[in-house]
Amino acid sequence: MPYPLALRRMVPGSDKLSKQSPALRGMPLASAMVVFGLSVVWYALHYFSTKYSLLPNSDISEIAIVVHYLMFIGLYVTVMRLTAQGRIKNKFYGYVAPVFATIGSLIMLVGGAQNKLFVFYLGIDAVVILVSVLYFNRHKAEIHTV
Repeated sequence: MPYPLALRRMVPGSDKLSKQSPALRGMPLASAMVVFGLSVVWYALHYFSTKYSLLPNSDISEIAIVVHYLMFIGLYVTVMRLTAQGRIKNKFYGYVAPVFATIGSLIMLVGGAQNKLFVFYLGIDAVVILVSVLYFNRHKAEIHTV
């Protein structure tokens, strides 16, 4: 993901991350190295959390998945608003499906909230989201959206 985000100038260091290496047939080496580094860190976190039972009966990615489902609720509400405005014509896809999807997201939220570290990880996710929003707002003029 760093390369497509860098092409749109949506991440710090976009100039370096989007630079293609002619010796590697145009592969963006810096972007590949960032992905590799992040993957190694993520695999290490998974390994140690599993090996030493740091999160008994759960997985390190569980809370991030729950946060995604929580954020999806905003998308479902937007779909229902577009339906109310008449921009989405199909009532099933505009109301019924988003209501059931919201219920599913809330079930995921309740299940994830059972984890004793949920609030801690939710805080970490909130900081990452806040930093992303601040970065976006500060660099709006430079960001190229499609």
